Amino acid sequence: MNIETESKPWVSSSKKESVVLETLDGLEFQKVCGRIFEKLQYGRVEVCPYTGDMGRDLLIQTNAGLIVVECKHQPNSSIGRPVVQKLHSAAISSRAIRGILITTGKFSVQAIEHAKSLAPPIELIDRNILTDLATQAGMELILEGKKHTVLTYPVSSNDKLQDRINRSINSRFKSYPEIASKLLRIKNRGFAMYPSYVIQYDVNATFETSVGVIHRENAENRIILIDGNEGKLLKEEIAKHIKSASLTVYDESTYKDSNLKKVSFRIDDNTLKTLSMKYISNFHTKNKTYWGKNNQKYTKLCVPNERHIFISNTKQVYVPFQQIELQAFKIKYDITAIENSENLLCYTKMFNCSVCGGYIKDTKTLCNSCGAIVHNKAILDSHSFECKICGKTLCRKCTYDLGFNKKVCKECALKNGKDLKPLSVEMNQHTILGILFIIGGSIGVLMNFLLLTFVFIIVGIGIMLSNQKSQAPPYEFI
Repeated sequence: MNIETESKPWVSSSKKESVVLETLDGLEFQKVCGRIFEKLQYGRVEVCPYTGDMGRDLLIQTNAGLIVVECKHQPNSSIGRPVVQKLHSAAISSRAIRGILITTGKFSVQAIEHAKSLAPPIELIDRNILTDLATQAGMELILEGKKHTVLTYPVSSNDKLQDRINRSINSRFKSYPEIASKLLRIKNRGFAMYPSYVIQYDVNATFETSVGVIHRENAENRIILIDGNEGKLLKEEIAKHIKSASLTVYDESTYKDSNLKKVSFRIDDNTLKTLSMKYISNFHTKNKTYWGKNNQKYTKLCVPNERHIFISNTKQVYVPFQQIELQAFKIKYDITAIENSENLLCYTKMFNCSVCGGYIKDTKTLCNSCGAIVHNKAILDSHSFECKICGKTLCRKCTYDLGFNKKVCKECALKNGKDLKPLSVEMNQHTILGILFIIGGSIGVLMNFLLLTFVFIIVGIGIMLSNQKSQAPPYEFI
């Protein structure tokens, strides 16, 4: 999933304008659509006469050229291919750069497929996508007496988020004299709102052969999350993390003090239904083995179809991906996180060692001189040290050697009147010791001590391999 955002302006409004669509006639609906495009700053909008418009309800003059818009207020109808063809002809005759077809209903499969092949392009906006555009414009559309509401998952305040991060990093970091949470602070926080559909469904399927029932597939109140822009299933870890979280009405004023980016809904009702059935069917498809009447072993693929699947609820939901920047001294760490009531699901390289680049599996050391995050102290080729005088936790790059294995911070080295000799960043103790063991094993061959040879060579190889970098997991929890 790509969290790239569109370049359309974001209209912030703490008070929404509500529009009850069922009270509007065709011309009034055209004007509402025109107002949405004006608020989103598409360009200069002209509402065409309601009769004799030649398939053109709105004309939008943009810097790039003309956009022709056809508006269909038909909440209980499916718009077919002929309407798409008519708008396309109008776009060509008007020398438009594209056309936009809007409906409060949905589009037929034929209309969707036909629109994909046209030039100039024809953009299809059904009621879900229209609702999203209206929300961006600070308007709330109400259809058939019910609110068609866009939802989202709640996010914590900056203070609560910092508290949550503090608890996590203090348990993971070795840091002195300051605890990790005193140094690692939130510097910036933004949001990338990503569209999704939360689909709730039931499955009730029975599969039979000549020997009787071989499998029953039953599921109640299951949930899948579908990307509202690309139509893919959301990553499994994201869906699992947020699907049990509470939902709230999406209100852009919540983010008025934050850097906000947004991806629009692009999946129409018809496509959503097709994708939902496909994903649900695939998820509940099972390969079953059974014995026939002739005592032969058979295998049957049990595939639920539309008559076995009941979609009970569909919600439009924005998933708030938080872009969090932590800073310790001059070093910045970026985290992309998704929040639920318990923790943050994070995508970050923050826990990769600043010295070797490898992932730090266990306790980490936070350098109290520069803010680097490194592996904890080790016997060989250590990436971190503790000042022998003041106890400060240090990364290798901020450590100074006074001789006789006395590693200190810069301040203590200066106080002791010593010339500053930074610790070398070159780490070869693993290699040297491993080679020595292998050489010892080779000598054992000459002395005919085969068992000793085998042990020395295995130990030497083990020492050298123990210096390999660990790969970071794709995500982790804070």
